[in-house]
Amino acid sequence: MPTTTYYYTNDRDTTYQQWGRIGTTPYLSAIDYPVNYIIAPDGRVKKEGIWDFPNSGSENAETLNNVYVEVYCLGGEDPDLGMPSLKIYVYDGSTWQSYSLTTPASWSWLIFNVSAFINTWAKLDACQVYLDNVLIVSGSIDVDCLRLRAVSTPAAVTRKSMGFIF
Repeated sequence: MPTTTYYYTNDRDTTYQQWGRIGTTPYLSAIDYPVNYIIAPDGRVKKEGIWDFPNSGSENAETLNNVYVEVYCLGGEDPDLGMPSLKIYVYDGSTWQSYSLTTPASWSWLIFNVSAFINTWAKLDACQVYLDNVLIVSGSIDVDCLRLRAVSTPAAVTRKSMGFIF
């Protein structure tokens, strides 16, 4: 039976500091707007973060099936350009890969399937994320929570491991 585990961000370094930050670091560890959140400024290519996540502690104990980056956010519509796009950069321990989606008009989860990129427990444990607004003229992007979702299955149970003697 598959198991789903959520890893909420637990740390933010100051590599990129181009968005507004409300509350206390890491800002995105829970759904708690308006206490802790970040907001993208108007303009092009403004980066924020690099967020870390807790280690899974699951190496070799389970098979990693799927990994998702999930961002709880809200986009404010630009009258000329529509809803703003959010670009998510994901690090696997050696390289960065980007994913883009249009932000929602009401608070909801943007979900990025990163399973082809984050496909081992070591990569999941090394995973980091930073955010980038693609272009905002008069709209906005508010982000309230950032997490990883890992779907795994237990390692196969053998008769020997259950203590049976034949």
